[in-house]
Amino acid sequence: MKSLVDKYEETLTQAKIAVGYVGVDDNRVMVFLKGLDKLLEESAFLFLNSDKFSKRYLTGDLGRFVRAYYSYLKIIGIPYLIDLLEDLLERLENSACKDCIDKTRSLITGFNQLLDNLRYREEPP
Repeated sequence: MKSLVDKYEETLTQAKIAVGYVGVDDNRVMVFLKGLDKLLEESAFLFLNSDKFSKRYLTGDLGRFVRAYYSYLKIIGIPYLIDLLEDLLERLENSACKDCIDKTRSLITGFNQLLDNLRYREEPP
């Protein structure tokens, strides 16, 4: 779970940088966007299989960390990434990179669906 949080923090930084490349180097933007597919897949796998967190891992101090990481992703990491992708999409609307626009829209939809699923699931016990 910690490694996923770390990936989100790194991705948030990369997203801010990617915005600056719109219209300058659309290939870099597309490379960034393609990298988000793996993050979305990892996130969905982890959260859709959250029942695999056994009670022995969720007790005591370790359990508090797992719940904190889960909450961070649900409340901050994923919503902030969606906001950055929406900003990126706004800038891309005037660019010639239609593939970037389509990919960004697809990712926004995917992360929104993930976030909706997380909001309707309980935190790990």
